[in-house]
Amino acid sequence: MIKTVCMIMFFERKLKLSTYYCGNSTGFKLPIDDSEKSIILSFHSDEFFEYPGFNITIQHQQTCNNSYTKLNDHIDYYRGTFEEVQCVDDIRVPDDYKISFYMQSIFFNTYNCSTSFLKFIDLHTNQTLLETCQDRFTYSSLHTNTSAVRIYVDHFSYIKIEYIAVNRSLPAGCGGEIYNNDGVLSSPYYDNDRNFSNCRWDIKVPSPNYIRIYFSSFDMGSKVNCPLDNVTIYKILPNGYEEVFLTLCGQNWAGAWDAVKIPSSHIAIVSKKSPNFDGSGWTLNFYTYDERSKFEKKLFNLFETPPATP
Repeated sequence: MIKTVCMIMFFERKLKLSTYYCGNSTGFKLPIDDSEKSIILSFHSDEFFEYPGFNITIQHQQTCNNSYTKLNDHIDYYRGTFEEVQCVDDIRVPDDYKISFYMQSIFFNTYNCSTSFLKFIDLHTNQTLLETCQDRFTYSSLHTNTSAVRIYVDHFSYIKIEYIAVNRSLPAGCGGEIYNNDGVLSSPYYDNDRNFSNCRWDIKVPSPNYIRIYFSSFDMGSKVNCPLDNVTIYKILPNGYEEVFLTLCGQNWAGAWDAVKIPSSHIAIVSKKSPNFDGSGWTLNFYTYDERSKFEKKLFNLFETPPATP
């Protein structure tokens, strides 16, 4: 049995514990602000440790001009100055997938559309899927039918994008697997679709963190259709068992604007729609949160002073 097996991360400048991970998790990426020039990683375990351990890859990733091949990832464009920056990034996933993009915010350095813009190009057809030069303070999405997209961005200040690839057999924007510490999701474009729809998103964050979500919009139609038009959140237990945590339906759900804390590092969100659906769908944000016991927090406070330099 493992009593205490943790990786501790310190930021050298802040001189305090930044985050820690215990238990087991699949591969995940932890972005670190490039203003931090160095970090300290510390591993702690007891004498009963008998598991394979962990592998860490540390690499510098430039702001842009990257290639992405994972089925889910963040693309964050950020410049603290007003210098000219042009980026070209490619996203390529297997041909039996198609890509959806979720944009949380878009800000440019200038208001000149000839120099400041964000553009998505289908690499298979060379067709422009979306082009914008306007700042956006609210969430927006782009659901495509292609497995390869090029992003052009010029004269930007801050642009935050998440993409998710979904199997081509499913409707655009319907489901996917997410391995990020935070992100945004939305229902597909239902429009006048008169078919049944059953979309599932699996969200996994590193243990021992849990997941917190809140709906910025929620409209699953008339309550009389609740048995067919609803959103169910499942808590996935370590043994794989799926436990219903919460089911939502109707319009203007009273708690839609409140954070929902789910005590699990793996959840599933299932959105069901019937042919008689008369709603507009939903949008949510998710984050990790730390639910350590008071004893654990007291224990890890001991590490808020980094170890002495040999």
